Amino acid sequence: MAGEGFSKHASTSLKNNKSFLRKKSLFKKERSFLNLKRDSIKTDLGTIPSKKVSQKELRRIRKETLKDTKHAFRIEWLLFFAIIGIGVLMGIQYFQRNSEIEKIIGTKNDLDYYQKNIEEYNYLISSGDNWMREKNYHNATFQYEKALEIFPKDSIGVYRLISAYDLQCRTEQQNCEKREELLNSLVKD
Repeated sequence: MAGEGFSKHASTSLKNNKSFLRKKSLFKKERSFLNLKRDSIKTDLGTIPSKKVSQKELRRIRKETLKDTKHAFRIEWLLFFAIIGIGVLMGIQYFQRNSEIEKIIGTKNDLDYYQKNIEEYNYLISSGDNWMREKNYHNATFQYEKALEIFPKDSIGVYRLISAYDLQCRTEQQNCEKREELLNSLVKD
């Protein structure tokens, strides 16, 4: 018979290839067309083997299924709202940070202005701090005033200028009025 060798080789090749495949489970035998169970054979013949279940048991199974479905649905919505909430909070934080930068910059809300003058501002603040350590309050107030000319609404500069005015008022009895004016303007804002 012609073609007998071909079908034998094809079947041998299929068996050999099957041995190379990874088994899905170490403990259960893999199900394929080569090893059908009796239940599968009965199903193929048109009968489905099943246990008889009462109406009460069916209602219980249905309730459990609905309960599990509702629980999964709630978890999905909870995750959805949690992700949306996190996104909203991140957006709020982003806009607050931008508004803080605009407050520091004051009326000059150009970002290029901020980037160009931040080094000079930091130098004036640190210079004022050095004068404060040396107890030269007049020079410290001068440096802080210059820093506030660059960024008029910066809270760090305002706080340090008030401190310098306060110490100058206590030691040299100067700039007491400026200290009071600055404090009153902070309280109003």
